[in-house]
This record gives sequence, structure tokens and C-alpha cells, in this order.
Amino acid sequence: MHQILLAALSLTAIACTQFDVELHKYAPLFGLMSQPFWLYSSYKSKLWGIFTTSVVFTFIWAYGFYTHWLI
Repeated sequence: MHQILLAALSLTAIACTQFDVELHKYAPLFGLMSQPFWLYSSYKSKLWGIFTTSVVFTFIWAYGFYTHWLI
């Protein structure tokens, strides 16, 4: 089940960045929701490169959330 959520949330986040400008602000929300699944999957599989990349993506999505929703 978590693989389905990982894919659905990640793809939705990326799609939000590519379509109508009004959707751009939703990308960080979906991106942040997908990160626990990326972190869990990569940690359990001992894929340390993907895990490290997921940590970096978490900070990037958090920055996007900050800029679109908090300021």
C-alpha cells in the first residue's frame, strides 16, 4: 500500500509543478506527504543514496511549503 501512496503523491507533486500556475503552491504539500514513504522504503531496503536524496528532497519541499504557504 505504501508503494501506491509513494507513487501517487510523488507524481501528483511533480504534476502540480508543470500545469497551471495556480497548482504550483500545492506541489510542496503533496511532496511533503510523499517523503515519509520514500524515507521508509529506502531505509528498509538499505538504499542509502535514495535515502540521502529523500532527506534532501524533504528540505526542498519544506522550503517550498514555507514560501508558498507561510510567507
